[in-house]
Amino acid sequence: MNKHVLRIQYYTRKIVQLGAVHPTKRNERWSKRLYRLLAYKKAMHEQLVSHMKQDLTHS
Repeated sequence: MNKHVLRIQYYTRKIVQLGAVHPTKRNERWSKRLYRLLAYKKAMHEQLVSHMKQDLTHS
């Protein structure tokens, strides 16, 4: 599970870095990357939650 947490932390940092880009430098490519990172982070979080629920039911 630690591996999942580290991945979520990594992508959270990447989103923060991407958000630090000056608004005049943001373009369509920037938007696509932001939405892709957010979707990936959300999917990883949901996967982590489902794994935690499975661990609790098997304990």
